[in-house]
Amino acid sequence: FTAFKGHYPVIPGKLDLPGTIYWKSDFTAVTDAIAAAQLGIDDANLSAAHIAMEEVRGAMYHLRSTFENYDFITDRVTDYHDAMEPIALAVKGLVDPSEVNQSVKDAIIAALPNAMRAMRTLQRDVPNLDLAAFGLDATWLLTQNISIADQLANLQSLQDALDSDTAADILSAAQLVKPKFIPFFKAFGDFTPLAT
Repeated sequence: FTAFKGHYPVIPGKLDLPGTIYWKSDFTAVTDAIAAAQLGIDDANLSAAHIAMEEVRGAMYHLRSTFENYDFITDRVTDYHDAMEPIALAVKGLVDPSEVNQSVKDAIIAALPNAMRAMRTLQRDVPNLDLAAFGLDATWLLTQNISIADQLANLQSLQDALDSDTAADILSAAQLVKPKFIPFFKAFGDFTPLAT
């Protein structure tokens, strides 16, 4: 956060040029997110800071897709994140299959097709990345392809559990959706500073 916060203020000034007027709302959203995240950090509420910083990804997605018409692979990752998040939230904190009530199942049923679609898009697009342009290699691609296959298999297991109305399997597969996504997501960036 400190590194991002230190570098970010340079960007809006550099881009304060004719033709960039449409970017201003997105950079305002990023600036606001940084301020909100700082409040969370000041209050030792890292969850609030994390939620605030989630807005940065959305603002950059909006800038690229709306004004720049630029398709960036991490935007496809965001599509999946946003599609699978309701599944993770539906089972968050649940510990017993008896807690998988109709409301939980309905939330998963509503979200699962979008999650499957978004992950299949990644299955299609990730192998076509220009690895050299992103500083990646064949090992990275193999790892990501394995992760995609694993995530798709888990989503299918979740669908099968819904079809058979097996609460224990629904809970198990749904609670694996986010943990299986996290290493896949982290492979798209360098999170080393966060580990120190």
